[in-house]
Amino acid sequence: MSHHSRGGGEGDGRGQNVQIVEEDRGDVLSPEEISDLITKYSGHEIVKNVLECASLEELNEKASIANDRLHKLESESIKDHAKECDNLVLLQEKIQNCDETLAHIENVLSNFQTNLGKISGEISNLQSSSSHVTQRLMECKETELALGEYVEQLTISPDLIAKVLSTEVGDGTEYIHVCKALSEKLIFKRDVKRRGGQDATYAAFADIESELERLRIKAIQKIRDFFIQKFHSLRKPKTNIQLLQTNVLKKYKPLLDFLQVHGADIFREIRALYVETMGKVLKAALQNYISALSVLKIESGPGSRNRNGQYIGDVDASASSASSSSATLLSASTSSNNANTGKGANGHFLSSLGQASGIAGTVSTSKDGKVAHTNFSLGKRANILANIETAAPIIAHSSSGSKLHWEAIFRSSQKLLVDMATFEYLFCIDFWKGDSQIFRDVFAQPLQAMDEYVQSGINTNFDAIGLALAILINRGHQKLMQKRRIPSLDSHLDKVNIMLWPKFKMVFDAHIKSVVSACENAKNQTKLFVDDVSAHYVTQRYAEFTASMTVLSKLEGGDNQLRNNLERLRMAQYDLLVKLAERFTTPKRRSCFLLNNYDLIHQILSADENLEHELGFFDEQLIIETDAFVQIELEAHFGDALLQIEKLEFGKSSPDAAVEQSIQILKAFSEQWKQQITKINSEIVSLFSNYNRGMDILQRTLSSLLVKYTDACEKTSASGEEAKKSVDAIRVTNAAFLFECKRYARATK
Repeated sequence: MSHHSRGGGEGDGRGQNVQIVEEDRGDVLSPEEISDLITKYSGHEIVKNVLECASLEELNEKASIANDRLHKLESESIKDHAKECDNLVLLQEKIQNCDETLAHIENVLSNFQTNLGKISGEISNLQSSSSHVTQRLMECKETELALGEYVEQLTISPDLIAKVLSTEVGDGTEYIHVCKALSEKLIFKRDVKRRGGQDATYAAFADIESELERLRIKAIQKIRDFFIQKFHSLRKPKTNIQLLQTNVLKKYKPLLDFLQVHGADIFREIRALYVETMGKVLKAALQNYISALSVLKIESGPGSRNRNGQYIGDVDASASSASSSSATLLSASTSSNNANTGKGANGHFLSSLGQASGIAGTVSTSKDGKVAHTNFSLGKRANILANIETAAPIIAHSSSGSKLHWEAIFRSSQKLLVDMATFEYLFCIDFWKGDSQIFRDVFAQPLQAMDEYVQSGINTNFDAIGLALAILINRGHQKLMQKRRIPSLDSHLDKVNIMLWPKFKMVFDAHIKSVVSACENAKNQTKLFVDDVSAHYVTQRYAEFTASMTVLSKLEGGDNQLRNNLERLRMAQYDLLVKLAERFTTPKRRSCFLLNNYDLIHQILSADENLEHELGFFDEQLIIETDAFVQIELEAHFGDALLQIEKLEFGKSSPDAAVEQSIQILKAFSEQWKQQITKINSEIVSLFSNYNRGMDILQRTLSSLLVKYTDACEKTSASGEEAKKSVDAIRVTNAAFLFECKRYARATK
């Protein structure tokens, strides 16, 4: 660069031009290249001016001008470079210094890169060494842990020995933790001996083996004494057994687990002691409870099969002597209740049955102070089914003075058994670790006591209603145990059901047989017959019994055999009433007797809409017998005179004798009808104690009389004008007749 600068300073411009030309000649372009360059730079101002030249002289002139300009620019450029020559030298020195610095940095970085490579290798070696050390540390820890546990099991601390020997079992839960620690060492010893090998030959193992055995025996002895003492406390009077089981025995269940693992013989002994103790305790509690309730049982007379009034068809001397008054009061009471309450056929069966029977569902006392009891009416006894699952057992001492039916004692006793079994089953499953057999062993004695009580109660029970209620109670308890998901009493409840059903069917058949026997045996009919047209006490028994059985049958779910038996009983009762009615001397008394009995059946069975099926047959008989009684009553007071008018043939003679006879009959009727109606009313009032039934029969009688009288008058009037005038003169008007009927109705009411 300095050489060119100096040359530029010493030479002139011509030398420079020559030199440039010479340098330019060294690079000669071909015509094709020149043509391409011209085409390429044709848009440039200089090239465009050159190409626009019209002649060579003009072109040379422009070339000269351009050449001058180039030389001028070159001179200026050289001068500018000359001025900056020192700066360029300084810049070159700086660049060289930078090159040296960069070379030094490059060398440092290269060394640093080499060192980093060495460090990376060392780090990799350290990581590998660290992983190896960590693995060895883990192995050491595992070995230390296993060895520590092993050493721990091979040693018995003085504290453990002291606690096993001196701590009382009942002092909180401390002894449970002691037995847990001892159990771990005993299990370790057992596992070592079971495996065999070198472990069993260690001197340390031999040293602890005898000591562990001594501690095991001591712990088992103390636990045994503890449970024996607790089980014996269950036998103490007035002990709250369930509270003791829940708050004490359950808390020490781990001790029982210790016995089961390390003292199987003692565990079996404790188990047998618990079974014996709880079996006796629960049996005694159940028996005492049943005995306390049995004092409250209704005493309805001797328990023999042949006691009076036990079955529907049995002769009852007391009832026979007072049948008229009792049946009369019953009918009057029933009609009054139905009229006042207005419940009718839509009332609930519990309340309506109580109203219909008069004494159903109540525990009344007789003149001698004994409880009056009937085997035929349900009444309020059905209330026992209302809350069968939730009602608590009866508390005997709080119910002193009241009397209970057998089914109430049965329900309460069985409910107590169900509750005891539920608690004991859940306790045994928890305390004895799912051993359900121990519950069966414990409850063998209570179930035996309950079976004996039920069997004895069934053997002396001839109350079909009580037996039916007991069947429904037993079914309710079965459903209760299913809801609780406790299968512990399934077999017992099935057995009770099997005991109840045959006896119930036997008693039901005995009721039917008693009615059939009375119907077929003239001697029995003579004993049952009472010369009184009031409803018979056998009818009251039948109606109440049928109502009760029908209601219970629907609650039980409907039993075809029971319905068939009710139909057999209905036909037997109908035949018995017909044969008893035949013993009356007059048709009127026979008809009145049947009407009173049919009416009593209607009153009792119409109290509940569920009894509609049983009601239909006797309602038909009631209508038929009412029509018959109306005819008998009209013939008794008016004879067949009005009927004779229908048979007369008018216009056969002159003067017409038939008309004269008919007028005489109508005249006699107009003179006597008021007196005869008075007699009819008096008779009906005296014969029918049920006001509603008496009014119905009176209305039917008077209506039939009015129809017959009107027909007779119309027929006589139709025979001629003279006859019509005669009839109108003596005829009783309908208004007068109806007024008289209403007057008697108001007077009777």
